[in-house]
Amino acid sequence: MREPSFQKAYLAARRQVVETTIAKVQRMTGEAADTLREVMLCESNPASSRVQAAKTIIEMAIQGVEVSEILTRLDMLETALLNQR
Repeated sequence: MREPSFQKAYLAARRQVVETTIAKVQRMTGEAADTLREVMLCESNPASSRVQAAKTIIEMAIQGVEVSEILTRLDMLETALLNQR
């Protein structure tokens, strides 16, 4: 691992594995959302399961908005910084 070329190749391969895994998880998010919706709407499920599914959906929606707002603000800051140069 002390060889710089080996270390560079190793890190690139490791990064690729992580990126592939992230892409796989992202492809499954629609199905995961569908599952949460099914659990939430199925009246034969225990109330606790339905509430937990609803809570998860709400929390994820809020997180999505927060991330979007942060990215917008970051873009604005980067633009302002570039314009100062």
